[in-house]
Amino acid sequence: VAQGGQPPVPPPLPATPPPLKPKAKPPAAAADALPDLPPLGLPALKAATPARDPTLLQSEAAQALVADLHRKRFSLGLFIAVLLVIALAGVGGTLAYFGPNTVASWFITTETTSVGPSKRDLADEKLVAGKKAYLAGEEAEKAKKADDAKARYGEAIGLFEAALKIDPSYGQVHRNLGIAFAKTNQHARAVEHYELYLKKVRDAADRPAVSKIIDDYRKAKDKKKGK
Repeated sequence: VAQGGQPPVPPPLPATPPPLKPKAKPPAAAADALPDLPPLGLPALKAATPARDPTLLQSEAAQALVADLHRKRFSLGLFIAVLLVIALAGVGGTLAYFGPNTVASWFITTETTSVGPSKRDLADEKLVAGKKAYLAGEEAEKAKKADDAKARYGEAIGLFEAALKIDPSYGQVHRNLGIAFAKTNQHARAVEHYELYLKKVRDAADRPAVSKIIDDYRKAKDKKKGK
């Protein structure tokens, strides 16, 4: 402590800092020390594979399918061509051996199928014959030959019925049967066939007259029942 109770004054700082002492160098590596490892180089990154468009994938699949189909078609076409060649060779050999006329006769026939008469044609034959029989009955009736007339009317009815058996849809035959039954006093059966005639022949020209005959018969029948 300084005299007089004053604290001591520190020495002045140097104008420049003292130079830093160099660090000690590490000792040299021993001869048996491991060498430094070379720096690890990262492999180059591969470019990311872009996502395939499903449409393109389908297109490529379709193209592959078409290519495969073309190959199969080619194989099939070649197979068919070979078959054709074999077939033509066989046909040529057959023609040469048997002759063209003989071979043609195997496939060409001169038989013709004839088309028979229709049901309506056959029914018409019976209808015409029945009309002739009916007219013959009228002639016999005029000649006062009752038995002959009855036989001819009966023949006409049989022919008309035969026509209906051949062609049940033939409405005109019902008209002729109605007339023939009326002629032989079989009025109920006559009216029955008149009704069938109008039912099957919608555009009958004599519909009013035939309808009147039917109505008159029913009225007379009802009147008779009333008595």
